[in-house]
Amino acid sequence: IAGPKSTTEPQPGLDTKGFLWYMHMNWRDANNVPFDPSNNWLQPVVNKTINRRPDAFSPRLGQECQSDNGFPYDTPTEALFDPKQVVIVSNGRCGSACSLFSVTMVKHEGSRTVVLGGKQDVAQQYCGTVGGQVQDFRNLDIEIKTTKLKGHALAPPDL
Repeated sequence: IAGPKSTTEPQPGLDTKGFLWYMHMNWRDANNVPFDPSNNWLQPVVNKTINRRPDAFSPRLGQECQSDNGFPYDTPTEALFDPKQVVIVSNGRCGSACSLFSVTMVKHEGSRTVVLGGKQDVAQQYCGTVGGQVQDFRNLDIEIKTTKLKGHALAPPDL
């Protein structure tokens, strides 16, 4: 929408030939280097305490959605319209990719937001949790079972 530049170049898509959503060869490490097929991308375990509760994490991932094959279509060579003339209308609740788009448009491109709904006596703001990918429990559980890790101490129980 705003034309190609460092703030607008998307990084969509994982390797569609992989059998698993979280196949490690589809992901990159914190230095943006693809994981080697023999690498155990869950090691070393990163132990953290969050809200006074110990938890275990994998090492930090990097550009997990970068395509090595380029994008499936050419992006516009110039802006389709002036992003400063764009108004994003929402109920104010936005998550993941929506937040990435809307926050970038407002902070870097000068677009504006309008929030509709809510309580009349409470100020409404456009908000969201910036992320890039949303997974529900079912898909994560399928990955855990497919890799035969359901018996692992850190695997969540069936619901």
